Amino acid sequence: MHWILGVNLFGEEHSSTADSYYSLGITQHKLGDLSSALQSTQRALDIRRKLFGEEHSSTADSFYSLGITQHKLGDLSSGLQSTQRALDIRRKLFGEEHSSTGESYHLLGIKQHKVGDLSSALQSKQRALDIRRKLFGEEHSSTADSYSSLGITQQKLSDLSSALLSTQRALDIRRKLFGEEHSTTADSYCSLGITQHQLGDLSSALQSTQRALDIRRKLFGEELSSSADSYHSLGDTQHKLGDFSSAL
Repeated sequence: MHWILGVNLFGEEHSSTADSYYSLGITQHKLGDLSSALQSTQRALDIRRKLFGEEHSSTADSFYSLGITQHKLGDLSSGLQSTQRALDIRRKLFGEEHSSTGESYHLLGIKQHKVGDLSSALQSKQRALDIRRKLFGEEHSSTADSYSSLGITQQKLSDLSSALLSTQRALDIRRKLFGEEHSTTADSYCSLGITQHQLGDLSSALQSTQRALDIRRKLFGEELSSSADSYHSLGDTQHKLGDFSSAL
């Protein structure tokens, strides 16, 4: 009801009303009501552009959030444009070496990867990593996220040796920050196992994939989709190794 109160007190075209629409959109997105989230976030953007203009941090935040919802709805082209706009504004306002700029590069790289522009995705993700390393250092969760995301694109580009290094680095950081039994640690083990498999190091791949499965089973149980994905990857590797009974 907070957003209704904001509209009643200040009217539609007020910064507090825009803030309420913005917060509402985030909540609707988290609840899975993406069409409502899109409308709320777009309304916040419209108000902020009218009040503050294009080159304002709140306008950039709205473009950024809008891009996330558009992407989730499958409107990849619009999501890419919104994320690029957020990045352009943040670069102008804050410069290259700012956490918000790094965040925008990171998200832009993910979207570029999704639409198949892998060379651009690689550049954006590398830029995000460089910024985050400079701002936060090596042993930070955002740095680990960048290494992990970079490794995915490197793998897709068949640069498997680089992908292995990036994914291993993400795993090392996450283990140090979160410990073994954490969902992101499991994600890194899973990605590492896929890359090791593609490189032909099946024994290591088997160990990594088994570790991912063990963590996910402990955290989420047998039925979660990520556990099922781990079983699938594990079966593929066991089959490749000739362990057909286990693969079954």
